[in-house]
Amino acid sequence: MKEHTRGLYYGWWIVVSGFLIMALVYASVVSCQGLFIKPVTEDLGIDRASFAISTACMALGLIVGSLFAGRLIQKLGVRVVMGICCLLVAASLFGFSLCRAVWQFYLFGALSGLALPGITTIPVSVLVNHWFGKQKKGLAMSLVFAGSGVGGMLLTVLLNNIINRFHWRTAYQINAVLIAVIVLPLILFLIVETPARKGLVRLGDVPSEDQHAVTGMGAAAAKKSGVFWMLFLSVLLMSLVNAALLNHQIPYLSDIGFSSSASATLGAVAVGSLTVGKIVIGTLLDRAGLIRGAFLGNLALLLGLVILIFVQKQHGIIWLYIICYCLGASLPTVAPPLFVSTLFGERDYADLVGLINVSTGLGAIVGPTLCAKIFDLNGSYLAAWVLFAVLAAVTLVLQNICLAPARKDR
Repeated sequence: MKEHTRGLYYGWWIVVSGFLIMALVYASVVSCQGLFIKPVTEDLGIDRASFAISTACMALGLIVGSLFAGRLIQKLGVRVVMGICCLLVAASLFGFSLCRAVWQFYLFGALSGLALPGITTIPVSVLVNHWFGKQKKGLAMSLVFAGSGVGGMLLTVLLNNIINRFHWRTAYQINAVLIAVIVLPLILFLIVETPARKGLVRLGDVPSEDQHAVTGMGAAAAKKSGVFWMLFLSVLLMSLVNAALLNHQIPYLSDIGFSSSASATLGAVAVGSLTVGKIVIGTLLDRAGLIRGAFLGNLALLLGLVILIFVQKQHGIIWLYIICYCLGASLPTVAPPLFVSTLFGERDYADLVGLINVSTGLGAIVGPTLCAKIFDLNGSYLAAWVLFAVLAAVTLVLQNICLAPARKDR
């Protein structure tokens, strides 16, 4: 094997591919489905609550898919699993365009969720872990996951224009075709599973990583350790808080006196800021270390929640909240794969990342639902923000404890 000496390291093409996959596939399934709520329900004469169940079906499918995606990658290889799941996601989106009854949306929602982990978060994490060592992994991971934010913004504009000019069915069909004609060739022609297949070594390795790269704790042993389940709980809580904020920050701002247009604009700025936030957090995790980077990210999320409570009395501090949200809400996406590789090594990395991904899916279901329930009971989000601030503090403590073994690598 040869060291990388000149020209562009091939791993950066893996990053570009991962960025585009997150931008086109993840953003299509997760970030853009809200665009279809009004046109679909009005066209088919169904209520919004019934249509929203398709999102829950997607989240449940994602949890199930996360349980098996890692094992399938280990058995079949990254490209095979990604290729199959790419076709399934494209077929699901095209299937939405053919739906005539609400139960059909549930079916394709579950199918898209089932395939999503096998084409997005799990395989791209595996690829980055294969191609980049400790010194570059955080930056590479953050650049890949920044794709979901960029894709969400661009696809929102594109699909909204198609819906307005043509039809929601046309938008689904074009979305499906985009994934099939752009992402599938990326998988077939650009994705290379390991540097060894190109005669290269991993970029960013340090000498002490040489043995660690091929060993680590097996999945069975990891699942028996308290550290793994502490990490699982911390990621669940972190994702729960993040999902609640993502879904309810706009109505909260509207409730406390911001106009509907200002609330939507501020919400869009907050979500758009995650593109920058992910790169900043990834760089912090690389340069400051996992413990310090995670501490700063969790602290930012905690401070953001505290600031959000006082925004109702002082609207001007909303920008402080957005800065904190930019950093804190980026951590749940970028950090968990890095936690897994550092704490448990790479023997069963894909399997363990898949299991941790389950906690992310659970948080995405519980967080918005719990937040809405608290609002319904109290007529205000104040109690929800206080509760989530406590959970953010618990997350900070849990991750500081479970990442303690990483101190020796600083």
